[in-house]
Amino acid sequence: EHVTLSEDKMRMRAGREWGSAGMSHSGMTHGKFSWSIAVTRKAKSGGICIGVVDRDRFNFASQNVGADRHSWGYSSLGKKSNGSPEFEAYGSPFGTGDVITVVLDMDAGILSFAKNGADEGIAFRTGTK
Repeated sequence: EHVTLSEDKMRMRAGREWGSAGMSHSGMTHGKFSWSIAVTRKAKSGGICIGVVDRDRFNFASQNVGADRHSWGYSSLGKKSNGSPEFEAYGSPFGTGDVITVVLDMDAGILSFAKNGADEGIAFRTGTK
């Protein structure tokens, strides 16, 4: 089991060492969208990757956000990736108690993140359209 969502869809629990939280952008072709995810508990081992996936191409059953080329993610290690085997340095690490805000600007083709309200900068340009 990869992830489990609560009945109200407001909480998720990962069933493996790494957990991913993502919002599909299929159908989100214009405009600017943002949402926040509160990390209520991060295990000492493993990690979390938060981001956006292409719903029509991302393999939800076997991939994590950022590990698949049809996804763009910011990991709890303070790194980013969109399918590269090596995540690149980006932002600061996050964990229990942090709130990560995702900002997806489909008009500009920009994906950025904030940690506890502090802007981490642009993570990805283009490729998210």
